[in-house]
Amino acid sequence: MIKVISTLFSASLVLASCSLTQVTRSQTHEWVSLFNGENLAGWQAVYIKNKPEIGEPADLFKVTDGVIHVYPEAEHDTLQPFAAIISEQAYSEYRFSLEYKWGKNKFKPRTELLKDAGLLYHAHGFGKPAWPLSVECQIQDTDTGDTYAIGTKVSAFVDEDSFKPASFGSLEAYHFSGIKGQGKQIEVGQKNKITRIRHSQLLETQDWNRVEIVVRGDQAIHIINGQINKRIFNFKKWDVNLNKWIKLDKGKIVLQAEGAEVFYRNIKIRPLNSTDPI
Repeated sequence: MIKVISTLFSASLVLASCSLTQVTRSQTHEWVSLFNGENLAGWQAVYIKNKPEIGEPADLFKVTDGVIHVYPEAEHDTLQPFAAIISEQAYSEYRFSLEYKWGKNKFKPRTELLKDAGLLYHAHGFGKPAWPLSVECQIQDTDTGDTYAIGTKVSAFVDEDSFKPASFGSLEAYHFSGIKGQGKQIEVGQKNKITRIRHSQLLETQDWNRVEIVVRGDQAIHIINGQINKRIFNFKKWDVNLNKWIKLDKGKIVLQAEGAEVFYRNIKIRPLNSTDPI
């Protein structure tokens, strides 16, 4: 079973209070579905940018035959809002899995950019970046597995000579070193900005792709189609009251609608076990 511990969260993160779900090694190792295939129960839809005058954010996430269809009614190259679904529960130590597939359509203001979505975790509030303060496992055409620190800090080992300057619609970044513990150790992240560490290898397919994250408090591993694509650690969040960075080891899970038609399915979570990579 999944142990639920009562806790308080920032009112800015959708709910004034919620429960913190702590998944531990001592509990069952079975997968638990976080999407029932019929509706968005267990998730809350919110607008992020370009809020329309009519409609609800949940309209951008249509559930059909066990699949969440993002931007189901939108026409290609039209201006569309950014939105998200946020888990009602928060999590700390777990393995999370989903499958995604791209649709055909892209929308303003990202029509000329790569198809983009995302899996955010340890979301704990809102700040200057539009998206919830969190760590992101990027879901983007050719870039799935990248790390984005959204108003947070993360560390990783990177290839020292792999620095890539920012291009239009992107961020400057190093490439993650594919060899555990080797390379140059760096820390990225600022209070009011989004920073990035790129993936080590391209692992996507043109059909359904599986994204998994293995999360142990303030560290995580990104796994794309069964292969490790990122190890990050030493997560931090900014504490306004203490006026300093503190450990970030729990938070909610967020799925993005970020200007591209995408499909999500088989969304599930389980406790960690001895077979999970470290």
